[in-house]
Amino acid sequence: MPLAKSVTAVGVDPGLQPERTTMAWSRTAMALVIVSVLLVRWWPIYGTKVLLLPAIALLGASLIMLTQSGRMHVGVKAIEAEHLVVSPWPKITLLALTVFLGLAGVVLVLLGP
Repeated sequence: MPLAKSVTAVGVDPGLQPERTTMAWSRTAMALVIVSVLLVRWWPIYGTKVLLLPAIALLGASLIMLTQSGRMHVGVKAIEAEHLVVSPWPKITLLALTVFLGLAGVVLVLLGP
């Protein structure tokens, strides 16, 4: 009985699209971590309430890293089956998080300490 062939992006997609996508999501998570570190610097000025913003950014980065592997495997299998359906929800969620963090930063700067 032959062993099941391991599905990897290298064997299925010579352009390595799933790996490029994973790297892009990893950079996005890293950017959220950097944003959270920058927001922590506002703690002495705005108080402990501002620490909610870095916590939200770190939660977003964690969710990206925890779910990316599963999304990559689904993408590789979909490429192999030649039937790829892309869910818009990760992108919509990231957009909402980015807009929220940006607006919160603008509001904090405009209202002052």
